[in-house]
Amino acid sequence: MAENKMPECIECHSDEVVEHKHDVAAFGDPTRGYAVSYECVECGRQWQPSTELTGYQSSRPISKYS
Repeated sequence: MAENKMPECIECHSDEVVEHKHDVAAFGDPTRGYAVSYECVECGRQWQPSTELTGYQSSRPISKYS
C-alpha cells in the first residue's frame, strides 16, 4: 500500500508542510467537495497542486480563514 506522504515545499524544499482542506460544496448540496492547498511552515509559501501543475492562477488568493 502506498503511503500518503506530504509534499515538500516547492520553493525551499522543506518537509514542514501543512495541508489545508477548503470546503467547496455548494450551499445545500448533500455531497461534500474539498480543494486542497498546502502551506510551508518554514518560508510561508502557499500553493495548490492543480494550480502549480497547470500554470493557471486562481483569481482568488488562498486564505488562511477559508
